[in-house]
Amino acid sequence: MTLFDAPELSTDAEQAWSRILVLLDLGRPREAAAETTRALAHDPDNPTLWRLLSQIYTELDDFPQALDAAQRAVSLDPTESHLHLRLGLSLWNAQVQGLTFGRFRRWSGAWKAAEPALAAVREALRLDPDNADALASLAQLHLMMNQPKQAHERAAAALHLEPQHRMAQIFLAQALLELRRLKEAEELLRALLSDDPNFAPALNLLARVSLRQGRAEEACAAALAAIRLDPANAAAQEQFRALVHEYLPFPFSRQSPAWRFIIVPQALILVPVLGLGVWVRTLYRVRKLSPHTRKQIRRVRVYRMAWRSPVFFFTALLGVYLALSFALLLLPAGLRSLGNEVVGFLTLAMLLGGLSWLSFLGVRSAYRWLRSFSR
Repeated sequence: MTLFDAPELSTDAEQAWSRILVLLDLGRPREAAAETTRALAHDPDNPTLWRLLSQIYTELDDFPQALDAAQRAVSLDPTESHLHLRLGLSLWNAQVQGLTFGRFRRWSGAWKAAEPALAAVREALRLDPDNADALASLAQLHLMMNQPKQAHERAAAALHLEPQHRMAQIFLAQALLELRRLKEAEELLRALLSDDPNFAPALNLLARVSLRQGRAEEACAAALAAIRLDPANAAAQEQFRALVHEYLPFPFSRQSPAWRFIIVPQALILVPVLGLGVWVRTLYRVRKLSPHTRKQIRRVRVYRMAWRSPVFFFTALLGVYLALSFALLLLPAGLRSLGNEVVGFLTLAMLLGGLSWLSFLGVRSAYRWLRSFSR
């Protein structure tokens, strides 16, 4: 959470403000929220306190309450840029990220849901064009909307106003990573870490950049360094887990390259061969890592299968083909012709269904790509 200086308050309010900041520094946001609520009971028309309460609720992942507090703050002072920025971020958390976490690119209504949040952040920039925080936040939203070019422009503009804005530097590096300008991203991140070697966001992003450059050992070292800074940080643990599964996928997991070559049902027979190739490549990559890194990887590389996973889908289809093949051999001679027609019809239906699905995915991707130019 970004803290800011206390506004002009009465003596009692100043003491409450100090207690709130102390509680936040101690990592006790629930108590800080209760203290802020008590302060607002004595001063309900203070927009800065409502803004602080919105930030605290955001830290608690209580996005509806954060949105209510941000809306109250803006209603009390509609001309303050930072209040509109807080409203935009709260709208995003409550209406986009909070409800569709992990599915933004697949949800057809995501663009419409994101418009109010983007409009609030743009209003913050209209009120104060030199608001570096608003530019950095807009860059972050563009990154989550898979728009690295726009994110690069906003982050660069924020750094033009405030060259030492660390989060703007992180968003700029992430945009460079998405644009495949890996060398520039690495230089920016190493410059950040030279000033602060314990800056966890830079370490996590450097891990991704190093992996894209084929330096897996350095990538794991950076991710593990971020975990050592705060072993209880679930986000850092998840970053390392995602890094491991990206570099060392299971043969039939969702990240496995074996599924990228399946375009028609008849190609399913190649999946075991491709899966074997993925397994061999994984073994080779593991042997190249240091013993310490391998030990850490074994702690997070746990395979969990779900009934909707590709391996279950493949197994079901293969079972259907095998069952039909054996059934044809056991049928009487008079029924084999009919059985062959049924199998042929099912194969043709699967082929047409697969091609139709691929065509739909292609058209949808082209539509989203063309639509991005109007944003």
